[in-house]
Amino acid sequence: MMRPTVCGLLVVALLGFGGATVGSGERLTGRDLDIGIREIARVYRLDPALVKAVISVESDFNPWAVSRKGARGLMQLMPLTASELGVERIHDPWENIEGGARYLRERLDRLGGDLAMALAAYNAGEAAVLRHGGILPYPETRRFVAEV
Repeated sequence: MMRPTVCGLLVVALLGFGGATVGSGERLTGRDLDIGIREIARVYRLDPALVKAVISVESDFNPWAVSRKGARGLMQLMPLTASELGVERIHDPWENIEGGARYLRERLDRLGGDLAMALAAYNAGEAAVLRHGGILPYPETRRFVAEV
C-alpha cells in the first residue's frame, strides 16, 4: 500500500478529496488541477509550468491516456517505473503527477540540472541517454524535448 506523502496530503487538504474521479477520456483542467500541480511542483522544486508542459505533451491532460509502449496516465509513467515510485493507482491524477514530478526531479538531480538531458531521460530512459552521451537521435525524444 502506498504510504501518504507530504505532497499527497497537502493536495488532499487543498482540494478536499483524495483523488480526482474522471471518466475515461475526460481531460483535467481548471483551478483544482492548477493548485495540485503548483503544490506538487513546489515539493519537488520544479517549475509548475514545466510539470504542466510535460502533462500537455505526454497525455494532453487525459488521465486515462495509454501510449503504444504502455506508458499511462497524465505524465505517462511506465508501469514498472510507477511501481518503483510507489504509485499504486497509475491513472489517479494526483498519484501520477506526484510520481512523474518525483521521477523528473530525480533525473534533473542525477544529470546535473541539465533540463534537456533530464527530459530526454524522462522520455527515453536515463540509461539510454547516458550510453549515448546526450539527447538521443530518436525523433520521438527530440520532439518531446523541443515541445516541453
